[in-house]
Amino acid sequence: MGKYIPYEEGFLYKVLSENFKLGSYEIKWKENDFTDINNVESRVHYHISNANQDPKARIEVKMKASLLEVQGYDLGKEVDLKNRGKGRAGHW
Repeated sequence: MGKYIPYEEGFLYKVLSENFKLGSYEIKWKENDFTDINNVESRVHYHISNANQDPKARIEVKMKASLLEVQGYDLGKEVDLKNRGKGRAGHW
């Protein structure tokens, strides 16, 4: 059977698979904490090493975006992006 990408992961898939413009995305940090961004432009580059033996891939995404809304965080404090949680519905 074919596989599909859930709607909630669509924005991330689009960012990783191609360059694009004009998207928005809500990052859910905790129960009632979130950040909404408006994508102006993104560029994706793939770096593959050891392709014939032990392939490793690094995907580099450069994104220009604007913050639309932030709830639950003090913007004066640093945010740990490695533990950000799951994003919600992306729109493009």
